[in-house]
Amino acid sequence: MIIPRQEVCEQLRWLPVATAWGQSALVVEGGGRLAGFVLPLASVSQLEAEVDSRWPGIEQIVDAGSTGDIAVLAQQVQGYFAGQSARFDARLALDGQTDFQRRVLQACCGIEAGSVMTYGQLAAAAGSPRAARAVGQVMAENAIPLI
Repeated sequence: MIIPRQEVCEQLRWLPVATAWGQSALVVEGGGRLAGFVLPLASVSQLEAEVDSRWPGIEQIVDAGSTGDIAVLAQQVQGYFAGQSARFDARLALDGQTDFQRRVLQACCGIEAGSVMTYGQLAAAAGSPRAARAVGQVMAENAIPLI
């Protein structure tokens, strides 16, 4: 079943996260799972425009303390961009992904901080060793980079 984009966006909210590199955002679904991440941008206005272009009309979270796990993730993101630990604890919203996309993204989560992996290596790790180009497409569409 395909859920219309507007219906999906109505279930999402976003939390701005100020980092040492700029303004970023965590996009969460109603159940608290991470659905998107915006890498740091230079200003709040750029961040708001980016969020609105990717997830039109979603509501901003004003009270970070009410977000539980997402508030912890926001602190981890801030720490990462301040040069601290690169460990992220997040439940990911991968409901709209195919089995292949899920396997690729889960394999990507297993890449250690500071390590690199080619699309071919990632394809093999995801159980599809001949799908390097398809892995590249999955990564180009990845709504949750870094995490």
